[in-house]
Amino acid sequence: MPPLPQSAHIARDFIRTTLADRVGRDRIDDVTVTVSELVSNALRYGRAPGAEAELQPALWLAYWDRWSCAVCGVTDESDRAPVAVEAEDLAESGRGLQVVSALSDGWGWNPRADGGKIVWALFRL
Repeated sequence: MPPLPQSAHIARDFIRTTLADRVGRDRIDDVTVTVSELVSNALRYGRAPGAEAELQPALWLAYWDRWSCAVCGVTDESDRAPVAVEAEDLAESGRGLQVVSALSDGWGWNPRADGGKIVWALFRL
């Protein structure tokens, strides 16, 4: 995905189109909001320390009819673990991983062999 503010919108459109005939509308909304948060976090926090190259996060989506679940993941270049924090009541940001936790059936992250990480969320459908 391009490192642009529109990337979250592009990701949401991709999810809606891909899951349109497979998943109920409410659950699609949960997945699209979660993906939007993951993409936004990757763009905001995902650059490796000292990296000069342009950040290029990638979005992955896996869907299994047999198990009625989907996993979405977003890669970035940073090795730092994502941490959910308590945002102040009037803060304009800082709740992304709380949203991910509330809307998904589970989330986590894994380091990538070539550096960086993938942050993922699981959805039972």
